Amino acid sequence: MTRAVLFLIVILTVGCSPNQSILRDKSGASPESTPTQVPTPIEPVKKFTVAELMDRVANAPPDSFLFPCTLNAYSNETRASLRKTREQWLAKEQDAQYLIAPSTGCVCPGICVLAVEDSLTPPPENSALIVLDQNSNEKYYWLARGLDLSGASLSWVSSTPEITFKDANGVQTKYCTIDPPKTTGHFIVNCTDASGKKTSLSQ
Repeated sequence: MTRAVLFLIVILTVGCSPNQSILRDKSGASPESTPTQVPTPIEPVKKFTVAELMDRVANAPPDSFLFPCTLNAYSNETRASLRKTREQWLAKEQDAQYLIAPSTGCVCPGICVLAVEDSLTPPPENSALIVLDQNSNEKYYWLARGLDLSGASLSWVSSTPEITFKDANGVQTKYCTIDPPKTTGHFIVNCTDASGKKTSLSQ
């Protein structure tokens, strides 16, 4: 009688034990493990030469989303004018040398200001600012060269382009506006440091 009871207990114990093959993942990982997340690669910022950028805008379909770098070329007339500016640029400049990211290096509230990278000059002082101004006889001109814009960002308020400089901790160190000339000539850059004292764009 005692042997029969022991035999029955053994059978019940085996029958109630979990199926180990079900608990195991097909990959052999334990139930508590979580899959390793693969980081999504960051897409490199697309850069154009200045002539490529002008061509992109001048020949874009009417419904294309080119903001913020529209270059103010909305009508057939302004697109034709931009093509002429492009020809002037190619006749005078080494286009392949200068690169621009349309998403971050271009603002066009009234005039267009382009922040370009001189690919033949070592950083950090390898940036420049170009103004596209259809009201100027030159159509485009260099506002400043040899700049360190690594901690700077372009934006605008109303029709005034602005440049904000920040240090490695994200603290604003300088603020500049690009203002119309008082009479005639080129636009003027006015800068103040964090204390409100006037300074220059290159300092």
